[in-house]
Amino acid sequence: MIFFRTIIFYLVFFPSAIFLATMAIVSYLVFRKRAFWVLKIYGRTTRFLLKILGGVSIEVVGNTQLKLDKPVVIIANHVSALDTIALAPILQFNDFTYVVKSSLMKWKSFPFNLGCISSWCIPVSREANAGDLSLMIEECKLRFDNNISVLIFPKGTRDSQLMESANIPPTGLLIAKKLKCDVLPVFFDTVNWQIGSVIKDAGFIKAGQARIHIGQIIPIEKIKSIKETHIEITGFYQNCIKLSSNISTN
Repeated sequence: MIFFRTIIFYLVFFPSAIFLATMAIVSYLVFRKRAFWVLKIYGRTTRFLLKILGGVSIEVVGNTQLKLDKPVVIIANHVSALDTIALAPILQFNDFTYVVKSSLMKWKSFPFNLGCISSWCIPVSREANAGDLSLMIEECKLRFDNNISVLIFPKGTRDSQLMESANIPPTGLLIAKKLKCDVLPVFFDTVNWQIGSVIKDAGFIKAGQARIHIGQIIPIEKIKSIKETHIEITGFYQNCIKLSSNISTN
Protein backbone atom coordinates (compact mmCIF):
# COMPACT_ATOMS: atom_id res chain seq x y z
CA MET A 1 0.00 0.00 0.00
CA ILE A 2 2.76 2.43 0.93
CA PHE A 3 4.51 1.76 -2.40
CA PHE A 4 1.46 2.55 -4.55
CA ARG A 5 0.56 5.56 -2.42
CA THR A 6 4.08 6.91 -2.88
CA ILE A 7 4.10 6.38 -6.66
CA ILE A 8 0.76 8.14 -7.10
CA PHE A 9 1.90 11.05 -4.94
CA TYR A 10 5.10 11.67 -6.93
CA LEU A 11 3.33 11.31 -10.27
CA VAL A 12 1.31 14.38 -9.31
CA PHE A 13 3.81 16.17 -7.06
CA PHE A 14 6.83 16.40 -9.36
CA PRO A 15 4.98 17.93 -12.35
CA SER A 16 3.38 20.50 -10.03
CA ALA A 17 6.77 21.27 -8.47
CA ILE A 18 8.37 21.76 -11.89
CA PHE A 19 5.52 24.04 -12.96
CA LEU A 20 5.82 26.17 -9.81
CA ALA A 21 9.61 26.37 -10.15
CA THR A 22 9.08 27.69 -13.67
CA MET A 23 6.53 30.21 -12.38
CA ALA A 24 9.09 31.34 -9.80
CA ILE A 25 11.70 32.21 -12.40
CA VAL A 26 9.07 33.90 -14.63
CA SER A 27 8.07 36.01 -11.64
CA TYR A 28 11.69 36.97 -11.06
CA LEU A 29 12.84 37.57 -14.65
CA VAL A 30 9.69 39.02 -16.21
CA PHE A 31 8.00 40.85 -13.34
CA ARG A 32 11.15 41.47 -11.23
CA LYS A 33 9.35 40.07 -8.21
CA ARG A 34 10.97 37.59 -5.84
CA ALA A 35 9.03 34.33 -5.81
CA PHE A 36 8.02 34.23 -2.16
CA TRP A 37 4.37 34.07 -3.23
CA VAL A 38 5.19 30.92 -5.21
CA LEU A 39 6.65 29.33 -2.06
CA LYS A 40 3.32 29.85 -0.31
CA ILE A 41 1.39 28.21 -3.16
CA TYR A 42 3.97 25.40 -3.28
CA GLY A 43 3.46 24.76 0.43
CA ARG A 44 -0.34 24.72 0.21
CA THR A 45 -0.31 22.49 -2.88
CA THR A 46 2.06 19.99 -1.29
CA ARG A 47 0.04 19.89 1.90
CA PHE A 48 -3.12 19.17 -0.09
CA LEU A 49 -1.46 16.42 -2.15
CA LEU A 50 0.02 14.77 0.93
CA LYS A 51 -3.38 14.64 2.59
CA ILE A 52 -5.37 13.45 -0.44
CA LEU A 53 -2.83 11.10 -2.05
CA GLY A 54 -0.42 10.26 0.76
CA GLY A 55 -2.69 10.06 3.77
CA VAL A 56 -0.47 12.53 5.65
CA SER A 57 -2.12 15.27 7.71
CA ILE A 58 -0.02 18.20 8.90
CA GLU A 59 -0.75 19.81 12.25
CA VAL A 60 0.73 23.16 13.22
CA VAL A 61 1.14 23.55 16.97
CA GLY A 62 2.65 26.00 19.43
CA ASN A 63 2.94 29.71 18.67
CA THR A 64 0.40 29.65 15.84
CA GLN A 65 -0.71 33.28 16.35
CA LEU A 66 2.79 34.56 15.74
CA LYS A 67 3.06 38.18 14.58
CA LEU A 68 6.30 39.97 13.82
CA ASP A 69 7.26 43.46 12.86
CA LYS A 70 10.85 42.65 11.85
CA PRO A 71 12.82 39.76 10.31
CA VAL A 72 14.13 36.87 12.42
CA VAL A 73 16.57 33.99 12.17
CA ILE A 74 14.47 30.81 12.01
CA ILE A 75 16.40 27.89 13.48
CA ALA A 76 15.07 24.42 12.66
CA ASN A 77 15.93 20.74 12.67
CA HIS A 78 15.80 18.96 9.33
CA VAL A 79 14.28 15.52 8.77
CA SER A 80 12.61 15.51 5.34
CA ALA A 81 12.00 17.31 2.05
CA LEU A 82 8.76 18.61 3.52
CA ASP A 83 10.66 20.94 5.85
CA THR A 84 11.62 23.29 3.03
CA ILE A 85 8.09 23.32 1.62
CA ALA A 86 5.51 23.38 4.39
CA LEU A 87 6.52 26.44 6.42
CA ALA A 88 6.00 29.24 3.87
CA PRO A 89 2.16 29.33 3.97
CA ILE A 90 2.19 29.01 7.78
CA LEU A 91 4.41 31.97 8.63
CA GLN A 92 2.41 34.88 7.26
CA PHE A 93 4.27 37.68 9.05
CA ASN A 94 6.76 38.39 6.27
CA ASP A 95 8.75 36.70 3.54
CA PHE A 96 11.57 34.33 4.30
CA THR A 97 14.25 32.46 2.41
CA TYR A 98 16.64 29.62 3.16
CA VAL A 99 20.28 28.81 3.63
CA VAL A 100 20.78 25.91 1.18
CA LYS A 101 23.63 23.73 -0.03
CA SER A 102 25.34 25.35 -3.00
CA SER A 103 24.57 22.41 -5.33
CA LEU A 104 20.87 23.33 -5.23
CA MET A 105 21.70 26.61 -6.96
CA LYS A 106 23.46 24.92 -9.88
CA TRP A 107 21.99 23.78 -13.20
CA LYS A 108 22.28 20.10 -12.33
CA SER A 109 19.36 20.72 -9.96
CA PHE A 110 17.18 22.17 -12.75
CA PRO A 111 14.43 23.32 -12.48
CA PHE A 112 14.54 23.58 -8.69
CA ASN A 113 17.64 25.75 -8.89
CA LEU A 114 15.40 28.35 -10.53
CA GLY A 115 13.18 28.37 -7.46
CA CYS A 116 16.19 28.79 -5.19
CA ILE A 117 17.59 31.63 -7.28
CA SER A 118 14.29 33.47 -7.59
CA SER A 119 13.55 33.19 -3.86
CA TRP A 120 17.00 34.59 -3.00
CA CYS A 121 18.35 31.56 -1.16
CA ILE A 122 21.79 31.72 0.43
CA PRO A 123 24.14 29.01 -0.94
CA VAL A 124 26.83 27.49 1.27
CA SER A 125 29.09 24.46 1.01
CA ARG A 126 28.70 21.43 3.26
CA GLU A 127 32.03 22.14 4.92
CA ALA A 128 31.82 24.00 8.21
CA ASN A 129 34.34 26.82 8.00
CA ALA A 130 34.77 30.45 8.94
CA GLY A 131 34.35 31.55 5.33
CA ASP A 132 30.88 30.07 5.11
CA LEU A 133 29.87 31.63 8.41
CA SER A 134 31.10 35.04 7.27
CA LEU A 135 29.22 34.62 4.00
CA MET A 136 26.01 33.67 5.80
CA ILE A 137 26.28 36.67 8.10
CA GLU A 138 26.83 39.01 5.16
CA GLU A 139 24.05 37.51 3.07
CA CYS A 140 21.61 37.32 5.99
CA LYS A 141 22.12 41.03 6.60
CA LEU A 142 21.12 41.77 3.01
CA ARG A 143 17.89 39.82 3.50
CA PHE A 144 17.13 41.44 6.85
CA ASP A 145 17.64 44.89 5.33
CA ASN A 146 14.88 43.94 2.87
CA ASN A 147 12.55 42.66 5.62
CA ILE A 148 13.18 39.02 4.71
CA SER A 149 13.70 36.41 7.43
CA VAL A 150 16.13 33.51 6.97
CA LEU A 151 15.54 29.83 7.76
CA ILE A 152 18.65 27.93 8.77
CA PHE A 153 19.05 24.17 9.21
CA PRO A 154 22.19 24.24 11.41
CA LYS A 155 23.04 20.55 10.84
CA GLY A 156 23.20 21.20 7.10
CA THR A 157 21.67 17.85 6.20
CA ARG A 158 18.57 15.75 6.90
CA ASP A 159 18.39 13.17 9.63
CA SER A 160 15.45 10.76 9.65
CA GLN A 161 15.93 10.14 13.38
CA LEU A 162 14.03 12.78 15.35
CA MET A 163 16.36 12.49 18.35
CA GLU A 164 19.43 12.95 16.17
CA SER A 165 17.89 15.82 14.19
CA ALA A 166 17.50 17.75 17.45
CA ASN A 167 21.26 17.79 18.04
CA ILE A 168 21.96 21.00 16.17
CA PRO A 169 25.08 23.19 16.32
CA PRO A 170 24.70 26.86 17.41
CA THR A 171 25.36 28.32 13.93
CA GLY A 172 22.03 30.16 13.72
CA LEU A 173 22.55 31.72 17.13
CA LEU A 174 26.00 32.97 16.14
CA ILE A 175 24.46 34.73 13.14
CA ALA A 176 21.60 36.18 15.21
CA LYS A 177 24.02 37.46 17.85
CA LYS A 178 26.28 39.05 15.25
CA LEU A 179 23.40 40.78 13.44
CA LYS A 180 21.44 41.59 16.62
CA CYS A 181 18.38 39.71 15.39
CA ASP A 182 15.61 37.83 17.19
CA VAL A 183 15.39 34.04 16.89
CA LEU A 184 12.42 31.79 16.14
CA PRO A 185 12.92 28.07 16.92
CA VAL A 186 10.92 25.61 14.81
CA PHE A 187 10.78 21.83 15.11
CA PHE A 188 9.80 19.63 12.18
CA ASP A 189 8.25 16.26 13.00
CA THR A 190 7.90 15.25 9.35
CA VAL A 191 9.44 11.79 9.09
CA ASN A 192 6.32 10.68 7.17
CA TRP A 193 8.16 11.87 4.04
CA GLN A 194 11.08 9.49 4.23
CA ILE A 195 14.54 9.96 2.74
CA GLY A 196 14.95 8.14 -0.56
CA SER A 197 17.74 5.63 -1.15
CA VAL A 198 18.28 6.64 -4.80
CA ILE A 199 16.79 10.15 -4.98
CA LYS A 200 16.96 11.79 -1.58
CA ASP A 201 13.80 13.85 -2.13
CA ALA A 202 11.81 10.82 -3.31
CA GLY A 203 11.44 8.53 -0.33
CA PHE A 204 8.35 6.62 0.71
CA ILE A 205 5.33 8.58 1.94
CA LYS A 206 4.08 7.04 5.17
CA ALA A 207 0.48 7.81 6.13
CA GLY A 208 -0.06 9.43 9.51
CA GLN A 209 0.30 12.78 11.21
CA ALA A 210 3.18 15.19 10.78
CA ARG A 211 3.62 18.18 13.05
CA ILE A 212 5.31 21.55 12.74
CA HIS A 213 6.04 23.07 16.15
CA ILE A 214 6.39 26.87 16.21
CA GLY A 215 8.31 28.09 19.25
CA GLN A 216 8.30 31.40 21.06
CA ILE A 217 10.37 34.28 19.74
CA ILE A 218 13.67 34.68 21.60
CA PRO A 219 14.47 38.42 21.59
CA ILE A 220 18.09 39.32 20.94
CA GLU A 221 18.10 41.14 24.30
CA LYS A 222 17.66 37.76 26.02
CA ILE A 223 20.48 36.05 24.14
CA LYS A 224 23.17 36.89 26.66
CA SER A 225 24.89 33.54 26.28
CA ILE A 226 25.00 31.45 23.11
CA LYS A 227 25.39 28.31 25.22
CA GLU A 228 22.38 29.00 27.43
CA THR A 229 20.12 29.92 24.50
CA HIS A 230 21.27 26.83 22.62
CA ILE A 231 20.25 24.70 25.62
CA GLU A 232 16.87 26.47 25.64
CA ILE A 233 16.25 25.67 21.97
CA THR A 234 17.32 22.02 22.26
CA GLY A 235 15.10 21.76 25.34
CA PHE A 236 12.18 22.98 23.23
CA TYR A 237 13.05 20.33 20.65
CA GLN A 238 13.07 17.59 23.29
CA ASN A 239 9.60 18.63 24.45
CA CYS A 240 8.39 18.43 20.85
CA ILE A 241 9.81 14.93 20.51
CA LYS A 242 7.89 13.82 23.61
CA LEU A 243 4.67 14.82 21.85
CA SER A 244 5.53 12.98 18.65
CA SER A 245 3.45 10.09 17.35
CA ASN A 246 6.33 9.22 15.03
CA ILE A 247 9.05 8.65 17.59
CA SER A 248 8.43 4.91 17.82
CA THR A 249 9.01 4.53 14.06
CA ASN A 250 12.49 6.09 14.05
